[in-house]
Amino acid sequence: MAAVSNNARRALRGLVSLGFAVLCATPATCVAVGEYPDRAIYPSGSSAVEAVIPAGEIDLVIFEDGVESGFQTGMKCRVSSGGEKIAEVIIAAVVPGRAVALILDFNSEERIEVGDAVEIKAIL
Repeated sequence: MAAVSNNARRALRGLVSLGFAVLCATPATCVAVGEYPDRAIYPSGSSAVEAVIPAGEIDLVIFEDGVESGFQTGMKCRVSSGGEKIAEVIIAAVVPGRAVALILDFNSEERIEVGDAVEIKAIL
């Protein structure tokens, strides 16, 4: 296993902190008591890209959904557009209504756009 430099660790901590700041700054959608959500009660394991935030060497990808869709910190997800995989991301932070991920693998011919599909990468 390759050693990770202190600079790389500091940079990753800074990105995760930035991710938490983004999560706290964006309002989450809540359902009032007595109302029912307009989606299934079981986690879907999918969402859509809400925003892409340039953060130096590693951009942050914000999901429209968070914990309620089954996302957890450390999960790998696929980002696709028109049914074709364009990137693989890892979730850095999750709260109800939002998740922030870092890009791991990227098809350089495509761009991650608002509205692209995000699905938890499952090994079967």
